Amino acid sequence: GGHTMSDLGAAQLKEAAMEGYFATVDRKALDAVLGMFVPDATLCVQTTNQTYEGRDSGIRGMFEGFFEAYASVSHDDIEIVVDPSRQRVAAQFVAVRTTPDGGEERASNCNFFHFADGKIAHMWIYMSDDISL
Repeated sequence: GGHTMSDLGAAQLKEAAMEGYFATVDRKALDAVLGMFVPDATLCVQTTNQTYEGRDSGIRGMFEGFFEAYASVSHDDIEIVVDPSRQRVAAQFVAVRTTPDGGEERASNCNFFHFADGKIAHMWIYMSDDISL
């Protein structure tokens, strides 16, 4: 596609993924997380074949449930590849999820982001385990 003024550069794409997405999810800052998405965004969890549509409906509901289900979440050892020409980010990381009873789940996951106008338009999550979000 063509380039627009709102395209993010490589450093901006990395910051959007690291500080905008992963850091806000780790803080369970729901409004900040949702603010990273365009209104008609889609989020697809490939592992469980679930697609969540709409920032304020499906995606909001997914994160509300996710934040409720876990005492804490963190994204560790994040490796990021950015493609500014296509406004794409790929991230591989270890997801650490602490359950309310103090148990710990670890998964090796990948997230793929497509940005439009500086925000996440489409996102895919691939997990090494099959928790339902």
